[in-house]
Amino acid sequence: MITFTQLCGEELILLLFGNKYFESVEVFKILSLGVCGSFLLRQPFGILINVSGRPSFNLINGILVLISTVLLLYFLVPKYGVVGAAYSSAIMLWGSGLLSLLTYYLFVFKRLDP
Repeated sequence: MITFTQLCGEELILLLFGNKYFESVEVFKILSLGVCGSFLLRQPFGILINVSGRPSFNLINGILVLISTVLLLYFLVPKYGVVGAAYSSAIMLWGSGLLSLLTYYLFVFKRLDP
């Protein structure tokens, strides 16, 4: 998916939406990288955390990611505009996934008590 969106992103945007949205190609490519972080880490480990009986950890992770995303948006959007918003989202999609992986490893796999 990453390879396809990175190599064919321009053609895909032009095919689906036409020249009017050509400027969104960069944003599309950035967000496609972020979505991969969600697919690879956040979703599987979030589900594993839930089925292990600790869904409150996902709530805490979500709150931390929300606060971090708002802070990133606050600093990046004024300087970089919509590209800054895309980077903020992509970074936090990966950050959320890594946080879920770490949470799963420490509190489910290693069985540490908070």
